Amino acid sequence: MDADDLEYWHRTGSGGIPSEVVERLLERGHGAVVAEQAGRGEWFCAKAWAQVLAGDGRLEDALGVLAPYAATTWWTAVVEVAGLLEDAGRIEEAIETVRARMALGHPHALEQLRPAAYPARPRVGGVRPAAAARRRARAHQRPGEGRPRVRT
Repeated sequence: MDADDLEYWHRTGSGGIPSEVVERLLERGHGAVVAEQAGRGEWFCAKAWAQVLAGDGRLEDALGVLAPYAATTWWTAVVEVAGLLEDAGRIEEAIETVRARMALGHPHALEQLRPAAYPARPRVGGVRPAAAARRRARAHQRPGEGRPRVRT
């Protein structure tokens, strides 16, 4: 298994069983097929099967399914592992999973870590406070006031 191949297959939708097919297999009771294909390198099967296992309270088994994918340091797999850990309330482990990739210099690691490390700022009326203040200021402007428009 190679991270570059996994990323290409994931991004292009080629080289594997599509997620829609995996969903249909699970809906129709073919979990054993999905589990078997997950062990053969089919990412969407592995992701779906890990979610099924985690939903059944078998988090360690779910993490085991994703382990070969995460071992490649493929970011999508790392995020999935961190998400399962976070959903199970194992926040510190989720953060550590992301930090390990950050130490390797992964460009998206800090973005993934930020929500867990820094709680979301409160929202006012469905928007962040700074955005709400800008909207209120714009509402009180006279027509023609505001930022000058740049003509090209």
